[in-house]
Amino acid sequence: MTTTATEPKKDLPRLVRGMAVIERAGNALPHPFWLFWILSAILAVVSAILAALDVSVVSPKDGKVVAVQNLLSGDGLQMAVSTAISNFAEFPPMATIVVVIMGVALAERTGFLQSLMKVSVSRVPTSMVVFAVAFAGTMAHVASAAAYIILVPLGGLAFRAVGRSPILGIVVAYTAIASGYDASPIPTPNDAIFAGITEAAAKTIDPGASISPLSNWFFNIASSVLLA
Repeated sequence: MTTTATEPKKDLPRLVRGMAVIERAGNALPHPFWLFWILSAILAVVSAILAALDVSVVSPKDGKVVAVQNLLSGDGLQMAVSTAISNFAEFPPMATIVVVIMGVALAERTGFLQSLMKVSVSRVPTSMVVFAVAFAGTMAHVASAAAYIILVPLGGLAFRAVGRSPILGIVVAYTAIASGYDASPIPTPNDAIFAGITEAAAKTIDPGASISPLSNWFFNIASSVLLA
């Protein structure tokens, strides 16, 4: 009995030290802006090495042989610069992303999302308040990053309304949003983004491939309930 009771206490410092190592490693990473350029530079160097080795692949779409192009050469730099805008504009999920983000922005500005989240966490029994706030945290991802701004204060208010610590409600809401990201019963902007990227990748093999933003819907519904 004594050994079993003290084992979690022994493991706790290890867990804290492990989290501290992860935190220091994360804080040591450069800003995402510089990460983009660092990865671009690595890609350019790798392309130069592979081009010098005459590396090529067979395209699964049309069977043509595609040779690696040196991005550090004059032709490679010209290709990268001249196709930057067209690559962005012709990115398959771009149209869907723009429409979805416009819809989310409209729903947020009109107060629809705030009202939806208030209804989801208000007037719940004391025994269900933790699940209600956690489930609302998974559902809040339809508001993207605004979920933190909207739901975290509501979590505190919901807990206070049933006589529990509002600080605990804030913790539950924040943790649910962060850990349940994209496990939402409501399709989110990221579902549209991922579907577009997946469809673009699938079409390299099957030109007729079609991926819907609702392809993972049932999985997301089950995941949101399980996580909550």
